[in-house]
Amino acid sequence: MRVISFLGISFLGVSILAETKPISRVVSLVPSVTETIYAIGAQDKLVGVVTPCDYPPGIDLPIVGNFSFPNLESIVALKPDMVFITGGEQKYLQPKLKELGITAIIIDPQNLDEIYGSIMEIGTLLGKLDKADSLVKIMKQEFEVLQKYSPPKRRKVLIELSDNPLFTCGQGSFLDELITDAQAINIAQSIDKPYPIVSSEFVVKQNPDVIIVMHSMSNPAARMGWQKVNAVKNNRIYTDIDPNIILRPGPRVIQGIKELKQRIYPELKIYD
Repeated sequence: MRVISFLGISFLGVSILAETKPISRVVSLVPSVTETIYAIGAQDKLVGVVTPCDYPPGIDLPIVGNFSFPNLESIVALKPDMVFITGGEQKYLQPKLKELGITAIIIDPQNLDEIYGSIMEIGTLLGKLDKADSLVKIMKQEFEVLQKYSPPKRRKVLIELSDNPLFTCGQGSFLDELITDAQAINIAQSIDKPYPIVSSEFVVKQNPDVIIVMHSMSNPAARMGWQKVNAVKNNRIYTDIDPNIILRPGPRVIQGIKELKQRIYPELKIYD
């Protein structure tokens, strides 16, 4: 189930589900969904989470495993009415939970519009539609303000997810969308894979103006041949963005776009 379908036909179905079966016990296996539940004030319904559901600070709930390996027995023991999962590696859980009589809702937004839709979906299911709507309106307003800071020329960006192998974000990925939202150019946008491995030679040839490093073990400036890359020559390598506001498609995504844009275009003076 893609969130975009919720924005059309399935909205009515979700509304009916929320009205006919009150949801009082929810498990979230997705950090961004956990953040959304807190952001719309529905945390009283949340009875279990996974590692690393760590925002907002101070979450003190039963842990039912980690994101990649949630424990079905622990989930069932909490007697949830509903479990929120994401696509990809968690999708296999949906039929397993159904067999156990538990509704599993897939939340897997891939762009801003789908993030807005996912927040509205969660709000509808948990009886917090008004608060979800208010949150989405605020996010849209903040994004509109960011778009007023428009660069005269778009810069090329590499987002480095790991260095061995060298993973980045390609066509169809959430991060590729964020780079576009920050009014920049993803150097791997032409690669028809969401998270491809690229070579050093590819990066040197593409010559990014800015490198955003999303992990701790990296020194792009020390790599052979990278001294020719604009980002290295001009000292435009950034390691100081909290990965969670970039990698989690939830309520803090506008802050993530803002921080990307601040690093890519410091001359635009985008401040709080």
